[in-house]
Amino acid sequence: MTDFSIDFDTTFAALTGCGKPFPWQRRLYNLILAGEWPESLDIPTGLGKTSVMPIWLLALASGASGVPRRLVYVVNRRTIVDQATDEARKLFFRLLGEPLAEGDPPFDIDDEKRAMLDRVVAALKVRAGDGKDFMSISTLRGQLADSGQWMCNAARPAIIVGTVDMIGSRLLFGAYRSSWKQCAMQAGLVGRDALIVHDEAHLTQPFQRLLEYVRGLQAGDTSTERSLRVLAMSATSSVKANADSVKPAAIILDAADHAEPMVRRRLHAAKRLQLHPTEKRGHIKLLAALAAAHETGTNRVIVYVRTPDDAAKVASELTGKMHGIGRERVALLTGTIRGYERDRLADGPVLQVLTDREAAIERTHYLVSTSAGEVGADFDADHLVCDATSLDSLVQRLGRVNRRGDAEQPARVDLVHESTQPKSLKPGSFDAAVVRTLELLNALPMDDDGRHDVSPAALRKFVDGLQAKDRKDASSPVPIWSAPHEAVLDAWSLTSIRDSWPLAHELTPYLHGVEDDARPETTIAWRAELDELQLSRQADDREYKTLEAWLDELYKSHRLRTHETLRITNTKDLVTLLTQARQTLVEAGDDARARPGVFVTIRGKDTRICRLLEMAVDEVQEAVTGAIVILPASFGGLSDKGMLDPKPDSGPPSRLDVADHEDYQGQSPRSRVLLSRDDDDQWIARTLSSTRGAVGKFSDLESARDQLINTMEAERTDGLRLRKTKQWVLDADVNGEPSRLLLLVGPREKRGTHASNGVPLADHVGDVVFNANRSAEALGLDPAMRAVYQVAAELHDTGKAQEIWQKAVYNSKPAERWGKPGRRGMNGKQLDGYRHEFRSMIDTLRDLRFEALDGSQRELVLHLIGSHHGYARPHFTNKALNHLANGGDSIDSRLSPAAIARRFDRLQRKHGRWGLAWLEAVFMSADIAASADALVPEDE
Repeated sequence: MTDFSIDFDTTFAALTGCGKPFPWQRRLYNLILAGEWPESLDIPTGLGKTSVMPIWLLALASGASGVPRRLVYVVNRRTIVDQATDEARKLFFRLLGEPLAEGDPPFDIDDEKRAMLDRVVAALKVRAGDGKDFMSISTLRGQLADSGQWMCNAARPAIIVGTVDMIGSRLLFGAYRSSWKQCAMQAGLVGRDALIVHDEAHLTQPFQRLLEYVRGLQAGDTSTERSLRVLAMSATSSVKANADSVKPAAIILDAADHAEPMVRRRLHAAKRLQLHPTEKRGHIKLLAALAAAHETGTNRVIVYVRTPDDAAKVASELTGKMHGIGRERVALLTGTIRGYERDRLADGPVLQVLTDREAAIERTHYLVSTSAGEVGADFDADHLVCDATSLDSLVQRLGRVNRRGDAEQPARVDLVHESTQPKSLKPGSFDAAVVRTLELLNALPMDDDGRHDVSPAALRKFVDGLQAKDRKDASSPVPIWSAPHEAVLDAWSLTSIRDSWPLAHELTPYLHGVEDDARPETTIAWRAELDELQLSRQADDREYKTLEAWLDELYKSHRLRTHETLRITNTKDLVTLLTQARQTLVEAGDDARARPGVFVTIRGKDTRICRLLEMAVDEVQEAVTGAIVILPASFGGLSDKGMLDPKPDSGPPSRLDVADHEDYQGQSPRSRVLLSRDDDDQWIARTLSSTRGAVGKFSDLESARDQLINTMEAERTDGLRLRKTKQWVLDADVNGEPSRLLLLVGPREKRGTHASNGVPLADHVGDVVFNANRSAEALGLDPAMRAVYQVAAELHDTGKAQEIWQKAVYNSKPAERWGKPGRRGMNGKQLDGYRHEFRSMIDTLRDLRFEALDGSQRELVLHLIGSHHGYARPHFTNKALNHLANGGDSIDSRLSPAAIARRFDRLQRKHGRWGLAWLEAVFMSADIAASADALVPEDE
């Protein structure tokens, strides 16, 4: 049943601004309305696969039953996440009726279309049960901070865009880059009442198999009403014969689609391929020469190669003496580029002209890229030059040239390959797939110019005509994948167990599979505090027993962000860099031994300080392989393109440490400040990141911190209030007084701050009751479940009324109980392990509202109260259990550790792993929203 009728064609056009929909888009919408969900979407590139977002949104607005509240869009490249996010933001702002950004022109929508979109917004508000917010958009990749809006109302429609790692870890109760307290909640929101759209699924088959495995497990749950739905999308799913992800229930182009002029134009976009054999090691110069042949015009040229080393060499060849192309017209994109430089490519001239055909171009621009720029990238080049690769990779590359089919001249595709084949090839290897692909390409019909037709239509006909064995042999090998045992999933769902847990939460094999020749990945970053550490005579803070513990705390407080790291699998250049740094220290003699060069490695929870002068080359190799490696900025080692470069002059220290750069959307601002006392007892402050230098001079240390923060705060344009988050003593004088300190500065709150006084407990509880009832009603839960949320919300925070909790939030008013702290925050140490949730469970057992429920309702109420901050999955700490009111109370047998664990197990068996997590998420989101509403803007 639908709440109101949507004219799909006109509303879709108003929402997307793309004109009338293609027939396949209309078919997909009608299938969703009918509850007949397809399992895959097999549509050629350039024909609007990302329109699954507005199609889902309109189906949800229509009131059709069974349409999930959340669309989770998964892509396997971080660089493509932003493009998908932009598509979601366009939908949101068109619905909102506001420009994408301040200063942008408003969307050109007439009154009739505006009225249609207003009806959609009204319907979405009904789905959300919220008269204010009708939709959330969140981005989950390492660089962009998650807005968190998708966790504030489980009923609110949401589009969540993320990488395989970020979404997959949440599905498997791991939630990379998130608090352990939210792991179960996020698993529930991603794994239940959600549609996971897996883009280019044939290229990440292990993850697709995981999604189908989870979906199959949920089919066995007691309740399947909100089970996970999965849609595998691909422009080339027919390439791989062994693709388990490709199912018969697929949306494909039919006769009606082929009758559309735009479809015909894009399917027959002219692309002509020529093969160029070359001698071994001659391919770099030939690739560059073929690319530079387009220099006479105004072209957009992409050069694809297989390895980062080759990409760097081709880019260097293009800008070198032979071709002399300006560096500003040659961009380099690889998976081994540091995030800082990679993210800036989007604003550079090369990617601008590749993503916007209307952008002005006066000279030819070149992008040299590895597979990091192949899959899903919204590039539209005029010509393509590439090396030999597998068939599936080649299809992706061809999809980035003349995508729209409106070029005046056919796109030239020049493929360079070695003229002699390797003597021995391992069957099923990538090299074997490359050779087989070349054999198949040579069999294509050839025109008079010696070129092959590789338009999308011709290519699909060619691929579909291959034998299954040929398709398999020509495709890149699929990583080995096995499903996580159900016992392992059960163990992962025990998210409140954090220390001394024997089963490691290692998710990579289940998200990406295992490759035979896979090498461990090393992550590298540069930090200036390690240079300061080398200057220190007393780098051990009294609070920490070892320097390793000091640094471990530092990198937890000021963690590495993706924009400051790069990743490699071949550590040869890194070892060379470190060996050269060691040699420099040796040659410096005694001065170097007084200031020993150090770097840091992190493996899991193990933080290790490596002293170069004490290490042999093989020890360095062992230390860095597969680890997170943090180098002093003075070591250098970064090219101007953001790639690891062992040459001593490859990067000045001033640009290597970018940890505190703030020009990243959604990231919390932060600064590391070095305070040093000079000979006149004045304190000099300077930031360690390259974004700023000296920030002030102060008379004494006691006032320096406050004055420094006030000065930095006044310089900000976003109004955020700052505070000291951590401080360490680096040096002390002969009297033990600090002479150098490292100070971490960060924001007090992202969205505001608490009022001077805390929020009254009754008010907070009332807000949670309101939010929980609103969500339960919007989700259409039955009366019995609504009663569970009502009672749980009313009783969930009674433990906060205890004196120990009130003292911890600095409430000095005995007659007034606070439910949220005031501006002073909370003194967590004073709680000494006390958990208000556990005390609330004790109070609940004595409450008449609880006793009025039936047995199954009481079970769930107790669990929701106990788990609403992440505990009771399946336990509380011993300290929490030992904090009993009145000192002499004994724990009711229903709240013994064994009873809490057994209750969790019973409920998980009843509702399923993701079902129980979703029930918790509905309740936790009500509490999160109430806490967010308690914050007031900074200017109030």
